[in-house]
Amino acid sequence: MALAVEPIRIGISALSSVAESQQQWSPLAQSLKRAIPDQNFVIETFPPSGLKAAIESRQLDFVLMEPGLHVLMAHQIGISAPLGTLINSQLGVPTPAYGGVIFGSNRRRPLINLPSLANKRIAVTDTASLGGYQMQAYELLLAGLPQPDRQQLVLTGWPEERVVEAVLSGKADVGFVRSGLLERLAQQGKLDWKAIHIVNRNNLPGFPNASSTRLYPEWSFSALPHVDDNLARKVAAVLFNLSETDPATVKAIGIQGFSIPANYLPVGKMLETLRAPPFDEAPEFTTGDVFKRYKWPIAVVAVMMLALVSLGFALLINNRRLYSERAKVEKQAHLLTESEAKLQSLVDSSATGIFWSNETGVIEYTNDQFTNLFGYSHADIPSLQAWYEQAFPDPAYRQTLTAGWETSAALARNRNTPIHQREVKVTCKDGSERHVILAGSWAGPRLMVNFSDISERKHAEETIQKQANFDSLTGLPNRRLFRDRLEQSIKQSARTGHPSALMLIDLDHFKEVNDTLGHDQGDILLIEAAKRISQCVRESDTVARLGGDEFTVILSDLKDNHSVEAAAQKLILALSTPFQLTHEKGYISASIGIALFPDDANTAEDLVKHADQAMYDAKSQGRNGYRYFTHALQESAKAKMRLTSELRNALALDQFQLLYQPIVELSTGHVHKGEALIRWQHPELGLVSPASFIPIAEETGLIVDIGDWVFKTATTQVKRFREQYNPDFQISINKSPVQFRNGNGVFLSWQAHLQNLGLPGQCVCIEITEGLLLDAELRVREELNAFRSSGIQVAIDDFGTGYSSLAYLRKFDLDYLKIDRAFVQHLEHGKNDQALCTAIIMMAHTMGFKVIAEGVETEAQHAHLIQAGCDFAQGYLFSKPVSAALFETLLNKQVTSKV
Repeated sequence: MALAVEPIRIGISALSSVAESQQQWSPLAQSLKRAIPDQNFVIETFPPSGLKAAIESRQLDFVLMEPGLHVLMAHQIGISAPLGTLINSQLGVPTPAYGGVIFGSNRRRPLINLPSLANKRIAVTDTASLGGYQMQAYELLLAGLPQPDRQQLVLTGWPEERVVEAVLSGKADVGFVRSGLLERLAQQGKLDWKAIHIVNRNNLPGFPNASSTRLYPEWSFSALPHVDDNLARKVAAVLFNLSETDPATVKAIGIQGFSIPANYLPVGKMLETLRAPPFDEAPEFTTGDVFKRYKWPIAVVAVMMLALVSLGFALLINNRRLYSERAKVEKQAHLLTESEAKLQSLVDSSATGIFWSNETGVIEYTNDQFTNLFGYSHADIPSLQAWYEQAFPDPAYRQTLTAGWETSAALARNRNTPIHQREVKVTCKDGSERHVILAGSWAGPRLMVNFSDISERKHAEETIQKQANFDSLTGLPNRRLFRDRLEQSIKQSARTGHPSALMLIDLDHFKEVNDTLGHDQGDILLIEAAKRISQCVRESDTVARLGGDEFTVILSDLKDNHSVEAAAQKLILALSTPFQLTHEKGYISASIGIALFPDDANTAEDLVKHADQAMYDAKSQGRNGYRYFTHALQESAKAKMRLTSELRNALALDQFQLLYQPIVELSTGHVHKGEALIRWQHPELGLVSPASFIPIAEETGLIVDIGDWVFKTATTQVKRFREQYNPDFQISINKSPVQFRNGNGVFLSWQAHLQNLGLPGQCVCIEITEGLLLDAELRVREELNAFRSSGIQVAIDDFGTGYSSLAYLRKFDLDYLKIDRAFVQHLEHGKNDQALCTAIIMMAHTMGFKVIAEGVETEAQHAHLIQAGCDFAQGYLFSKPVSAALFETLLNKQVTSKV
């Protein structure tokens, strides 16, 4: 009697009821049974808390769970890295990620933004739910708002539909749910969209559902530690291939399939910030502890403060009453005489503002033009002191002005001459400012003061000055004023001995925001970026915009270099925080280059140049960071400049050569293919690595001519290989994305070259990168189709280093997929790498691609690739790249061995 096979249990978290989820996922067990007939698979669905308990008690073998639970289990029981990531189906669209939704009922006043959630009752299933609470709480933190208080939360429990019921019934003001739930309830007729509104809606390109947060990877599929590695690889291969081999199951479940594991690090970072499990250790001492320990002293201080405020308020009212009564007495005591009335009629018609005062400083008269200019009536300024305080509110400016004026007035009275006139800035009653010429003279015991308005002239001068020195969009100093400020900073540092620093800031990914959302949204982002940069430094420092997305900061009079480090870190954080645009959010980061005076340069020109070199170094190191200038960077820049100059002549001077590396057919061990690899033999520098000169060739556009030389040289050599050794020999040639964009007419030239040589298109395979396909323009697609129509084959090089998926590559007519050496080098010891490599090969074959493994260096790697069904391989295990003559020797040995 045969022994019963122990079932393989797959645990899955229930989004709706357990019964509905069980029915939804049951077809997956049947599909796995058909693919792996010697095993019996069983689906078990749990509410989230139940799934956690089942994992901890080792009741399960595999588990499909939300990312937050995966992070927790990885810390607690050491669950393995995910075998794959779920690709959900939302409204017919493949969605490998999901978000959280914040919604409210339209029966109450709509909640317009995140701050409006303050003091609202919030319905959630459980605070441990990633999509139903933690994503929304993290979004509040990123917006500078606190997490919801426990007293705000209305805990409904599972399923999530209870959250919607709580909001619509009025038990809660707002609800937190996973994205997709509201759409599913609406499709089922259980929810009317008109009854709710979405708070903080993010319009995310390609994502069909409403979301109030950023997106995070979908559920992970993992094996528990006790599961056999061979079984794990088989299950992973079935899941990756599920959409191709069993579309009926995929449709029945309501998903799109599974993909290579996503990056779950952002989920861990979110949980750590929220101090959610497993990062939930409480601080040793909190502000709550302080209040509990000192609540009575705090209460006493609060009462004393209230008493002091009440006393101060009473004194203020009393002082205002005294001041008002004094003004009335002074007004009644100083009546105008008949002679003064005649003078008044004369000055009333004057075009200048006039007042006069007596010897004691009491202002006795103001004309209508004075009131027209400044808005002050005679009652507003009863004395010179009152005039000074209101017209010149800045104490330092007032002290300087009045001291000089009173000295000039006293001197003019002694000499019986007019007071020396001066240009001043007066603050009007409404808070505006006017520029005037202030003049005066003595008429017996009275001082007559007149004001000539020059505001329009000053405004015109300031406008011209601003246009010449300030950026019109952000209001920051422009390149011209920046240069002047930098020179001044250098002079000040040289005089005081205190160092200064220059930061050059370039906004990463701004072009994408500007091109995608429009220039008006790009301008909004630049204005906000200018504000954030200014807030990160001192008022005495200079922030300038040089143009485009490039800003600078001059840090002057530094006591040490620690403040430079602190400012750079604040800038990186400030500029990586999302920008709220009109209807969207913009996401950028910053690359910052830093040069110090006098350590790095003695002139403004060199300081800018060195900061620029450091900034490009920050970009080359992955962006979103800062780098200091070093003399090594300067030497590197000089070397690159020299290399760029000499690269322009290398082709004409015949300094390039081609090497050939065999591509071995693993089933036979024979060589029918090879890859042409360019090398630069420099007369002084020796052999220059392609990693050094290919990027330069792409930046300068020289790659088009170099690539044309490679193609024609390689195909000419292939003609000899086919005639002498193997009539079916094929050569692989790399083609840069720049060649596709800039190489107009190159394909026709290549096609004509093959015809002249009498070679078919099948003798060539063009290798391209994943990135080219991800951003494939119409012209790129047309050229790829032209290659295929002429018989030239196409291979994807370095698969796995970009962001494409096998499902995405299926959209293109391709022949080969080359697995990057990063997957191959760990095959001997990395079980996950073995499983992934096997799954990629199986799925590629299903889609009609042949697979070439790069970087094969050991027999163990060779053996695993054969076992996994890989078609071809290349690497130092077989041969390093060699000259055409040595490659012919290799082919000749193969022909001889066959004979």
